Amino acid sequence: PRLSDQAIASPLLCGVVAFLYEKVLDFVLEKVWEQGSEKYIESIPSSIPPWTFIPLVCVTFGGLTGLLIRLLGEPMANLPGVVLAAHRDGVLGHEEAPAMAAISITSIVGAGSLGPEAPLVSIGGGLASLVSLSIDLSEAETLFVTMCGMGAGLAAFFGEPLGGALFACEVLHRHGIEYYEAVIPTVIAGLACNWSFRVLADLPQEPIWTFPPEPHLRPWTSILGLAYGVIGGVLGWFWMRMTNTIREKVLVPLKLGPRHIVKGLIGGAIIGGIGCLFPETLFWAEYEAQTIISLGETPLPHVSPTVGALGEYSLADPKILVAIGLAKLVAISITVLAGYRGGFIFPFMFAGHSVGTGIA
Repeated sequence: PRLSDQAIASPLLCGVVAFLYEKVLDFVLEKVWEQGSEKYIESIPSSIPPWTFIPLVCVTFGGLTGLLIRLLGEPMANLPGVVLAAHRDGVLGHEEAPAMAAISITSIVGAGSLGPEAPLVSIGGGLASLVSLSIDLSEAETLFVTMCGMGAGLAAFFGEPLGGALFACEVLHRHGIEYYEAVIPTVIAGLACNWSFRVLADLPQEPIWTFPPEPHLRPWTSILGLAYGVIGGVLGWFWMRMTNTIREKVLVPLKLGPRHIVKGLIGGAIIGGIGCLFPETLFWAEYEAQTIISLGETPLPHVSPTVGALGEYSLADPKILVAIGLAKLVAISITVLAGYRGGFIFPFMFAGHSVGTGIA
């Protein structure tokens, strides 16, 4: 009973924190990318293209992200760090929550290809750990409550209580769910957090993306999944090799690891450069993916201006879609290596959307 109480109480609090986090994030995004873009375009001469606003913001907030990391330390606002802490300590540190929130917001506003899911998982797990430690739960119960907090953060972000809860249980292990005893409390936590978050934010319970109607699938259509899976696996292997190679051949020789401000400025310049070519590659892609799915009918929600250096192009062109997907993989790699904080679940989904739609 004590564990069940915490599975409800902690996530309700997590839902409030997730609501406040999203409100601050939306406020800063609007001020910088919507109002800031309008003022910039009005103030520059006609000879300067409007898309120059994109690298300006990316470099500025890339440097600001590095500065905050230098001042506040390196919080574990990424999924590998969260998993490591859960295995090592059974709890997530709540002391890092303010730093995680600030650094992840500057990373996102800087249009990096990392999203709020990892910070929300870390913050939710940290809050749950704090509550469990304050009432003197056992070590095993503390770990379960921490997992409830992680699942709650994902439930609020995904808008899917069951999926977020199961993901939190699975992500700790390479071979599926091992802490199967925590599934029911984590699902309860996801439901509680999703409810409180959506009540406060006045959000409907609906899918994140809307897909066009499809004709009935034929039995042989499933075989295409094998081909698409092989392509996805090759792209995943390519991304890991590319990221590790850049780290070994560039970051290590130049000793850029602890030079957070320099990494942020360089990363912001590259991310902004890619965004100048393909504005769809900017941000964490939760909403940008709908633009790809609708082949351009849904406008980009955050970036402004939406037309880059290549001018207008059609998202019904397979070559453009594949190019956007590959460019997104490069942007994710640079975002990670530059030290930005966030999760890359939606960015990778976006790359799959783009390449898969192009092939289809």
